[in-house]
Amino acid sequence: MDDAHERLRSLGYLEQYSSARHSLGLYRNVAVSASYSSSAPEVALQRTIYSALSEVIRRHPILSVFVKDENTSAPYFARLPLIDLKKCVFFIPRKHHGAPNGARDLALDELLEDQHCTDFKEEYGQRPFWRLMVLTEIGDPTRFIASFVFHHAIGDGQSGVAFHRSFCSALSKTSVAESSSVEDSTVLTRSVVSPQDPLIPNIEALHKLPLSLPFILKALWYSWYPPSNTGLWTGLPTTEKYSSKRARYRSFSIPSETTRRLVSMPRSHNSTLTALVEVLLANVLFAQLPNEYSTLRCNGTISLRQLLPSDIVNADSIGTWLSTYTHDHFRPDQNDIKHPIDWEQASQVRATIVAEVAKKGSDSQISLLRYAGDIRTFLLNRIGKQRDTSFEISNLGAFKPPHDSSRWHIGRMVFSQSNNVIAVPLTACMITGGDNCLTIGFSWTDGAVEEELIDKVMLDMERDLKKLAAEGDAMVADEQAC
Repeated sequence: MDDAHERLRSLGYLEQYSSARHSLGLYRNVAVSASYSSSAPEVALQRTIYSALSEVIRRHPILSVFVKDENTSAPYFARLPLIDLKKCVFFIPRKHHGAPNGARDLALDELLEDQHCTDFKEEYGQRPFWRLMVLTEIGDPTRFIASFVFHHAIGDGQSGVAFHRSFCSALSKTSVAESSSVEDSTVLTRSVVSPQDPLIPNIEALHKLPLSLPFILKALWYSWYPPSNTGLWTGLPTTEKYSSKRARYRSFSIPSETTRRLVSMPRSHNSTLTALVEVLLANVLFAQLPNEYSTLRCNGTISLRQLLPSDIVNADSIGTWLSTYTHDHFRPDQNDIKHPIDWEQASQVRATIVAEVAKKGSDSQISLLRYAGDIRTFLLNRIGKQRDTSFEISNLGAFKPPHDSSRWHIGRMVFSQSNNVIAVPLTACMITGGDNCLTIGFSWTDGAVEEELIDKVMLDMERDLKKLAAEGDAMVADEQAC
């Protein structure tokens, strides 16, 4: 078995962090889902998807690998000689119609929740560390939803977007080939020979990620003398039975016109959509939590792709190249509460993000992983202890379709992931699809937070976002009247 797998390269520190979490059952996967529709009058859906997917695999060699020796301190990427598509592509008929604009897609939420409970340990060494779940529409092969579910060591959230850009482009090319009666061998064998191209280097090999002495000393001080975090809400502590807890997931979408207003409004307040949603989430959490909790700490994701050599990593690359920022939110006095948003707070969050981006990878939290020792031991030592973060937020921005996707188009999109059990009790993921609708998804783990809390948070978030967009329209109308 070992002889059949070509050894490629060792995992970098950030990749090892994701690999160790997966191996220990602390985190399972990431997913980016997209709704596809075709202008073609007739589509042989399974054949089209198999053929297009084979093209995507040949373009991205990371899709032909798995992590070998994942449960050790020296994991590495190994190449599978052949990708059996029957083992990583699954077609699921939709039981009821998809959601109208602005509503929840219950079928997709249920699918994603199941996927975020399912790791990549089954048939280990025989399957790549990804799978494609295809939610089909009964009687209509020109429409489907594809959920690309993948191990975080092989890709970040932007990698999921890159996959769909490649897949959409390949679908259009495949449709043209079908109309010309060109048969792909993949259609007959349902398998793809793995490409022999080398993998893209890890983040540590592409960027020095320098650390200053004050930053290192500060990290050491906090490791020796952890702050008390009095008043900080972090959910219930992780228990020894964490692996038996079910991952949970729900999402909602905002109509395109409302999304457009929500994107444009923050600009006049020196803020962004990401900062706006972060502040709103903190506000609705404070409204539901007891007054004893005075602080909420957000951990946000920042892409480092723009700092890497453009001839090696670009928007269409698949890999893990990201960092984080941290921002604390404090419970306002009742007399100081501004509904539905305090724009000064939103501006401060944007300033935090801008300051982290301006560091260009220096003094980043991910740089400290090189000093963490054995990452598995580092993670195991955190089980049973109180977390130090309240929620995580990540925004993949607005989807930009490929230029060569004439026959297939991407509409609604959803970004989701397993909740990071030992790090945060709640994760919020955002993406704006090709239909210009913003979708926000929430991940949590049973036992970390109550389901009732999530229900209230989602209802309040959706209400406040729509209210904010409506108030923005009213302000514009008043200004025009003057």
